[in-house]
Order: sequence, then C-alpha cells, then structure tokens
Amino acid sequence: MNASERPLVLAPSDALFALAREAFERDPDAVVALTTSGTSMKPMLRDRKDVVYLTKLAAPPKKYDVVLFQRDSGAYVLHRVVRVEPDGGVVFCGDNQTTLERVSNPDLLIAVVRSFKRGNFQIDCRKSVFYFFYVRIRTKTRLIRKIARGLTRRIRRAIQKRSKIVGFNENLEGK
Repeated sequence: MNASERPLVLAPSDALFALAREAFERDPDAVVALTTSGTSMKPMLRDRKDVVYLTKLAAPPKKYDVVLFQRDSGAYVLHRVVRVEPDGGVVFCGDNQTTLERVSNPDLLIAVVRSFKRGNFQIDCRKSVFYFFYVRIRTKTRLIRKIARGLTRRIRRAIQKRSKIVGFNENLEGK
C-alpha cells in the first residue's frame, strides 16, 4: 500500500496541539508540522491542503506573525497578528475574516508559523518577498473586504427577495 492509498486519519486538534506543546517543552527549538484545517486563513492557507511549520513562541509576537493560540473557550486558532498593544495584549484576525480578536493572556499564545508548504513550494515567512507584500496588503485591506462583503450580502438578499416576488407572480399567472 503506497502513501496515496493509505486512509486519512484526522486527529482532534486538542490532541495535536497538546502534542505540540509537549514537543516545545521537551525541546524549545523543535519544529512541529501540521496540516491546516478551516478557512479563516484563506487564501494563504487552504483547508486540509497546506502544511504549517510551527516553532515555539519564545518572545512576544510581532505584527504580521501568524500565531497559534488558544481561545478562552478552549478552541485552538491560527491567526495573524494585526496589532500588539502597549499593555501586552495581542489583536488577531484571520486573513479571510474581518472581525478582530484580542488575547491578553500570554500563556494562551503557543507557537508562531515560520514557514508553510503549499504543494511543492515551501514559503519562509521571514525571507519571502512575496509573503512580505502579501501580509501587508492583506492586513491593510480588511476594511475594504468588510465593506465588500456587506454589499455582496445586501445584493444577494435583494436578488433573492426579487426572485421570490417574481416567482409568486408567475405562479398566480399560471393558474
């Protein structure tokens, strides 16, 4: 049985991240590779297709870092740092999201993405020129994306409303 024929086994994220924490405790220089899941970091990271390489967060994160952290609810999230506040709080947002999220407890910050693999390409988050420009454009256009999503939602609702009215009139005429 070759690798492509092996069944895919998905481990719960809680178990995977507990193993990552353990690996970082044993060896602070460890690199943990994980396949991403979810769409909050699209288009940079694709659901169940891309692999991220995490290293222990030894210092406070910097703006534009992608950090693995645990929410107060217990859920684990991989989002981009949008702002580091003077009191030490860190504000995050997924690349495919527009809502900001603040984490004030540094114990909830676990690891930082140093590179990621997309297909046959490995992109180093510290050295790639393409990545340098991507993160700046993506974080600066959050407000534009929020407005565009709102307009799209309104247009979609208006079209649905209109199609229901037209459909209702056509049903009356057909009788």
